[in-house]
Amino acid sequence: MLTVDCARSLDQLAGERDQLDAINRESRLPDLFSTFDFYQVYFHHDEYYRHGVETELWFLTVREEGRIIGYLPLRKVRERVLGLPSTRVEFFATHDNDRPHLVSRPADEERCRDAVLGWLREHRREWSFLELKQQPADSILCQREAFSGRRYHLRTFPNLENGTIHIRWNSLRDWYRTLSHKMRNNIGRQFRVLNSLGHVEHLASSDPVATPLLFEMFLGIEPRSWKAGAGATLARSPRRLEFFRRLFDPRAPWRMRVDLVLLDGIPIAGVIGAAFEKRFYAIHIAFDDAYAKAGPGGAVLMLALRHAIEARHLCFNMLSGFSYYKTRWQAEVTPTHSFQVCKVGSARFVRAMLGELRRAIFPRPPESADHNPARRESSAAALQIPVEERARIAAAVAELARLGVVAEGPQALARSLPFGVKREQPDREELAATP
Repeated sequence: MLTVDCARSLDQLAGERDQLDAINRESRLPDLFSTFDFYQVYFHHDEYYRHGVETELWFLTVREEGRIIGYLPLRKVRERVLGLPSTRVEFFATHDNDRPHLVSRPADEERCRDAVLGWLREHRREWSFLELKQQPADSILCQREAFSGRRYHLRTFPNLENGTIHIRWNSLRDWYRTLSHKMRNNIGRQFRVLNSLGHVEHLASSDPVATPLLFEMFLGIEPRSWKAGAGATLARSPRRLEFFRRLFDPRAPWRMRVDLVLLDGIPIAGVIGAAFEKRFYAIHIAFDDAYAKAGPGGAVLMLALRHAIEARHLCFNMLSGFSYYKTRWQAEVTPTHSFQVCKVGSARFVRAMLGELRRAIFPRPPESADHNPARRESSAAALQIPVEERARIAAAVAELARLGVVAEGPQALARSLPFGVKREQPDREELAATP
């Protein structure tokens, strides 16, 4: 017989973290966002998590004879809807992750699903609204039959889709050949434009000693990116910044990586990624908007993908949103939706009905999915790099070189990239060797 326990603190599960992580590794979709380490980082440093009165952890574990066979991390949020108190239950981690889900071994999925949904029904007096976001079409949690009857109102809304490149090539050149003719031309042309602007280098590492230094260099790009004008930077709040710094803990079960593109010694684009169970996650990207027409974001993304291919990862997960762009990179797009359960008569139910009435009377025109409106509305301008920052960057590059992380210069890039790169100037190493 299965039982469901609800932990209100991660400390209650600390002694069973190995069990939880083992189940994740053996699940249908093992990911770093379902590890106990990620939950700890999120719990202590998420910028939106309100400990205490407003937010309460509901970490559900499904047990058979006391042994955990599955888990579903949720949280209960107290809020006000239409001026009345209301309680929402949702996934514990709601952003900076990938399609939250019930975690269990494939053979136990249905049993665990029935157990957790049954537990939620039994505790229906403790919530008035259940929302499960980013669920794919085959999500086992979106069971309308589990909430049938007149006491519940069910509905779904589209969420941001996931884009994942499933790696089936042996080299970047093999991947490049599968792109459309237009895409190949764009990538090659933009990189040649970038190369003509100055001395282009690629600096990257997965070494836990080096990645914190690379991360600090990455942060210097964000004030010059469109994300600064859209409130989408990592430094938008101290808690969010600390959240990302904690991801670089060398004891974590994933391995962080940072790829940077430098122009004349200054970082102008970067990707923060993480590897877990032979899967690579491109978690965050930024590039200097002043060089947007030269495609520095595409350049650094391509170099990160090159690493994933050469490291023999199974996939390059680009997470959610911007599918119009990711499909051009051979990403497979998985649509997702939000599954919502409102208790009839609650404030949430009334607001849902009013919303549906408004949409019926004043339907919204469909939004275009072929561009990034936040970027178009941003007003990030080219910024001069202060002398002090240039000195800090130079010191960081020197320290990275001491650690064995040396930039890949124009000549090395020209040899490894799958398109022709006009050589505009010699590598720094060659300059240093010239008498």
